[in-house]
Amino acid sequence: MTRDEAVSAIQFDLGNRSDLADRIISKLQEAQRMLEMGRSLPFFLKQEDATLTLPVGSADVAFPSGFLREIEDEAFHYFDTDSLETTFIEKVTFRRGQRRFADTDAGQPLAYAIREGGWKFWPERDIAYDLTYSFMKGGTSLAT
Repeated sequence: MTRDEAVSAIQFDLGNRSDLADRIISKLQEAQRMLEMGRSLPFFLKQEDATLTLPVGSADVAFPSGFLREIEDEAFHYFDTDSLETTFIEKVTFRRGQRRFADTDAGQPLAYAIREGGWKFWPERDIAYDLTYSFMKGGTSLAT
């Protein structure tokens, strides 16, 4: 159901009124914000097995569009072609990551921290890596 279809259905249920569209839209947007910021999120917001490309070097990587939060038990991982095993990346605090990897040479990603608008990975990468992960993504905006 689209936003406009929902507004029409609500107006019909309220006695076929046509003067409440703006107020109904505002309340739908408020409900969406409250739902997406809640403690638990509905299953249909889950984005499974997304790919995140880590560039060579130490650049932070921005969250994807609509990112709400990571899924704790579905950590970043990648398939290591040298060992032929899946390698999982440890989540650490920013401070711990800075201390632990301060003098580490470039190589495969071993740890990450969540920042304001993205992730910081350690150590610096020697080549680009494609990570797999799952996250919660906000629904389509009800603004239009």
